[in-house]
Amino acid sequence: MRKIIGIGLDRSPFIPGIRDEPKPRDFDFSKEFKPYSGDTDVSQWLQGYVQVMRIRNANMNFMAKALPSYLSGSAQRWFGQLPEGSVTSFEDLSVKLATRFFHSKRILGMSIDLSSIRQGQHESLTDFHRRFIQETLRVDNIDDRDVCNGFIQGLNPFGKSSMLRVKLSTKPPRNAQEMWAIVENHIQREHTLKRSQESFASVGPKEKPKIPQEGRPALPKMDRQLTPLTKLRREILQIHRDELPTPKPLAPNPNRSTEQYCEYHKDHGHDMEDCRELKREIENGVKSGKFHQYVQGTASRQKNNRPQSRDHPKRNFRGPPRRDGRGNNWQPKINAHHSSIIPSLNQRHSHCSNSP
Repeated sequence: MRKIIGIGLDRSPFIPGIRDEPKPRDFDFSKEFKPYSGDTDVSQWLQGYVQVMRIRNANMNFMAKALPSYLSGSAQRWFGQLPEGSVTSFEDLSVKLATRFFHSKRILGMSIDLSSIRQGQHESLTDFHRRFIQETLRVDNIDDRDVCNGFIQGLNPFGKSSMLRVKLSTKPPRNAQEMWAIVENHIQREHTLKRSQESFASVGPKEKPKIPQEGRPALPKMDRQLTPLTKLRREILQIHRDELPTPKPLAPNPNRSTEQYCEYHKDHGHDMEDCRELKREIENGVKSGKFHQYVQGTASRQKNNRPQSRDHPKRNFRGPPRRDGRGNNWQPKINAHHSSIIPSLNQRHSHCSNSP
């Protein structure tokens, strides 16, 4: 017979009639029957225990005497604290066990308020997920809507699970299976981020790996090194989307902001004008000449460097043009009237020159 842990030879919660009950002939303790630990439905476990004992032709007193050998965990510790001589029969022990672990009993044919299950302030998403699943196992025929609503409402709105709560509330899952897939994916991201942070803290300051963080440039003075453009980067992306390479997915970050959206990554976390990867790709296109038309000053330089047309050669005048548009070679036309005046002017000029 298995040793009853917590019960000494001189102390037992059983009365003498149960304590002195002999073991039935050819009786062996079943190793296939799972011990009760206090986490499952106690009523169902007692039904299975009675069936196992009856198959082995055990009477009621021996059922009570052998029951502690099938206890473990919190149930075994509970039995070790029972007062001496307090168990008078198998029925008495069954009632005591069922009363103590009544909270583990499955609720049949009805639902419970799962929204009362709340994530603790310092409880991880993994632990809360496991605890919530255990509570749902106590209910038969539970509705998927109750499971989804209860889990979403139970997530801590101010902790690390706040982003998951917003995501599930904004776009509710169709069923519990879809919700658990989203939750498990979120948990995996948290574990990946935690390992990255541990690796970051374990290396020296000169060997720290580069971890992408939202809102911080990957390279120093990156913005000052970019070529000034005439269009916004979101406009260039809309025109040349097919010419730009597909970006790498953003690193998992549970604290990522959902108010900013990047059309290039098609994900939340930062504004598209602040996207470092989009800046690099457009800058590469500028340097390669693909996006040269968007560089500031390109149009004016092209205008200044435009060659002179051969159809209109530059004229070389001897002096500034007159108001009538004629050059310095222009001579007045002299008619007969002018000819009659010119001699008299010449004579007058000669008379003036000869006078003292």
